[in-house]
Amino acid sequence: SFNRRGSGKMADFKSPSSFPQDLPDMHPKMYGNQTGRILVFIHGWPDLPCLWDKLVEGLQNEYYCVTLELPNYDKNRIQNKWGYDLVTLSHAVAYTIQHRILPRSSTQTQVTLVLHDWGSLIGLTCNKFHSHLIDRIAAIDVGDNGRRSEMTRYQFAYMLLYQWYCIVSHFAPSFIGTAMTKAIAHRMNAPFSRTQQTEKLHSGMSYLYWTLWRRILSNNKSELMIRSFPKQPTFFAFGQKNPLRFHTKRFGEHLTKREDCEYQGYVKSGHWIMMDEPDALLANLKTWLSKTNNAVNKISSKL
Repeated sequence: SFNRRGSGKMADFKSPSSFPQDLPDMHPKMYGNQTGRILVFIHGWPDLPCLWDKLVEGLQNEYYCVTLELPNYDKNRIQNKWGYDLVTLSHAVAYTIQHRILPRSSTQTQVTLVLHDWGSLIGLTCNKFHSHLIDRIAAIDVGDNGRRSEMTRYQFAYMLLYQWYCIVSHFAPSFIGTAMTKAIAHRMNAPFSRTQQTEKLHSGMSYLYWTLWRRILSNNKSELMIRSFPKQPTFFAFGQKNPLRFHTKRFGEHLTKREDCEYQGYVKSGHWIMMDEPDALLANLKTWLSKTNNAVNKISSKL
C-alpha cells in the first residue's frame, strides 16, 4: 500500500538522495503491453487521466501505458485541501516511477514522459531532479513556459487574469469556487466543459496556481526555473489556435536543430490537441516514438 500522504508542505530541497515522507499518491493506472517500453502520462488543469484515453488506446498494443492523476483532482479523494507544490509533485512522480512502475517491468529501467499543461511543468521539473529515470519527453502545448518578453501586453494580462481567477476560486467557498472553475473551463473550452462531465470540475483543482505564485511572491522560484532544455529526445506539439504561447522561440529552435526531436504546430488546435486533432497527434507521436526507440534502447543497454 502507498502511505506517503502528508502535510503538503513546500519541498525545499535539491536533488534528494532519499524521498521525503509527505508525498501524495499519484494513483497510477496501467494499460497495454507490459513487455513494451513504458509511457507515463501526466495531465494538467482542469483534467483527469481520461484525457489520454484516445492516445492510450492507440499506443497500448506496443507500449506499457501508465496514467497518473494529479492529487485532489478527483473530488472524491482529496488528499490535502491546500494542495501540493510543483516541486513536491515532481518528486512524487519520480517516487511513483521508481517504486511503483519500474518494478512491474523486468526489462525497463527508464520511462518516457507524455505531458500536457501543468503535467508538462511537473514532468520537466521531475527531469531536472531525476533525469536518470527518464529516457524521452513528449510535451503537449507547454514547454519551457514562455517568456514575458515574447508576450504581447494582451497575452500577459490574459495569463495573469486567468491564473489569479483560479487562485481566487481555490480559496472561495466551495460552491462559489466550483462555479467559478466551471465557468472559466467553459470559457477556455476545456474537454470536460464540452461534455456532460462538468460535474467532475471543482475548485480544488486550482491549487497549483497558488503554490506557483506563492513561490514567485516569496522570491523562492529557483527550483521551478527550467533553464536548460531536455537532453533526451523530445517531442513537442503546440496548438496554433491557442491565444497564449507556453514556450519560447529558443525552445522551438533548439528542438528543430536536433534529429532526435520533433517540433510541430497544429493549425486546427487550441490548448488541448489530443481532443482537437487526436488522429494527427497520435500518428505523429507514434512515428517519433518508433524513430527514437532504437536510440533509447542503445542508451538503456549501457546503464
